[in-house]
Amino acid sequence: PISEYNMKIHSLYGKKVKELYEQWWDKISTSKNITKYSQELESYRKSLKPGDITLLGCLTEGGVGLQTGNNGKYIAVRKSTKWARNILESRPKKLLEVVKRYKTDLKITNEEVAKTYLATLSEIEITTLFDGLKEKFGRDIFGQGYIYRLIEDDEVADVETLTQEEKDNGIDPSKKFYVPYDKGDKDGNRWYLETPFAIAWNKENVGFLKSNSGKKGEGMPVVRNPQYYFREGFCWTDVNSTYLKSRLKKNGVFDVLSMSLFTLLPSLPDWYYVCLINSRLISLYVDNFINNTSHFQINDARQLPIIIPDKITLEKFEKFFKQAVQIKKEQSNEIALDNIQQEIDVLVNELYTI
Repeated sequence: PISEYNMKIHSLYGKKVKELYEQWWDKISTSKNITKYSQELESYRKSLKPGDITLLGCLTEGGVGLQTGNNGKYIAVRKSTKWARNILESRPKKLLEVVKRYKTDLKITNEEVAKTYLATLSEIEITTLFDGLKEKFGRDIFGQGYIYRLIEDDEVADVETLTQEEKDNGIDPSKKFYVPYDKGDKDGNRWYLETPFAIAWNKENVGFLKSNSGKKGEGMPVVRNPQYYFREGFCWTDVNSTYLKSRLKKNGVFDVLSMSLFTLLPSLPDWYYVCLINSRLISLYVDNFINNTSHFQINDARQLPIIIPDKITLEKFEKFFKQAVQIKKEQSNEIALDNIQQEIDVLVNELYTI
């Protein structure tokens, strides 16, 4: 619908964005094209100066990530997170349901018995039990995508010390082989989230994922954009209610719901895009001019108009971003976070002269 607000945006940016789209879209619409036209895009990025406007797709690379096809087999949750409580509560119920439905050797008659039985097992034994039941009776017997593995924080490898060989082909099982796994974010966290998930990135698993990628059949994986795994960047919640929710993505593997982009312009850090995407202006721009459904996809993001800031403006954004991240890490004052959001909204409006 036409309003004074969106007509002002259209008058300022409609023509310019259309020109940029016609010039660049065929070269930035896919990860493959961005790679194919990398030299031309790099020359273009070097020509940009403060005040210039361009498309996000010209400044970044990336895409959607891994689809395991069998989350229970690969994905674990760290015990120190709130997600672990959900698993501890649901595992006895899930086990009881399977014992009732299928012929097993387990003598479990009710949920309390299931809970007591699981309490006698180690996490490795529980994982072996659930894995074995799935192999015998089917991938989805506990529910599609159900995750039942729990690990300690110190079981997660330090990704900064991994070799390129380990990143590409998996880690020897004699070493710590779990790595952080960005698996979307149903809670819709802005600014920062330490992912509760980890993926078992051992040699056997990685070999299976890569050699079976795209094959037909139950439990077959799809490995997308592996060249972007183990890179820090930014991502967003793909489902939104008008207002977008973006945050930094830490070094690790990411899944199909954690659509991630990575800056290609050294002078523009990933957090700058996070600030813009989290602003009221960009959310309304997407809703009015790009995609007014509840999903914000990778090619929607690539169409965003980005203004190259000067050094002083970038420093202002950095100050507010760091404050927002600190509040998120401390899980403290939400009112203070709202105030920072308002400051960023004002700064973005000034940048885009709205």
